[in-house]
Amino acid sequence: MRSTRTRWSLGLSSAGIVVALALVTSMALPRLKEWFPRTHSPLEGLRTAAVRRDSLSVTLITTGRIDCTERTVIECDLQRLSSGSPGASSSSGGSSTLISVIPEGTPVKKGDILCTMDSSEYEEMLRLQKIAVKQSRSDHRQAELNLDVAQMSVREYKEGTLVESLKALSGGIPSARRAFSKRETG
Repeated sequence: MRSTRTRWSLGLSSAGIVVALALVTSMALPRLKEWFPRTHSPLEGLRTAAVRRDSLSVTLITTGRIDCTERTVIECDLQRLSSGSPGASSSSGGSSTLISVIPEGTPVKKGDILCTMDSSEYEEMLRLQKIAVKQSRSDHRQAELNLDVAQMSVREYKEGTLVESLKALSGGIPSARRAFSKRETG
């Protein structure tokens, strides 16, 4: 019986402790706010609205710069050229003056002319070079004609003048022998 009584007194003392804790807590709750003051929430003072399902349209107005995603760099390397022929020489400075450019932002496609540069120096060099080529062709043709004349002269000499000279000299040998023998005898 003693074990039942111990259990019974243990249960009553546990219940008493729980009731005492509940009383202390209920009395301490109002004072907890004083001991631990509540900090202000960052959301305090904001306007609120009832939540409902709806479609959302977003419009963004801002300043900025629009730029293309794909950029093509076009470069023009002008070469410093010089040309010379007997009596005339020409050279370009390796630079040129920009004459016209299409407006910025103009859509372009392959083959479009984007700018025009002053090409007068290069055109003059081309003109002089064409003249030099024509002069060289003329000199070449003259040399070919001179070669043809020389070959004809050699052929004429071999086939005509040389043969005639040999015949004349061959025909003169017997008379020269007769004249020689007359002198020796005489």
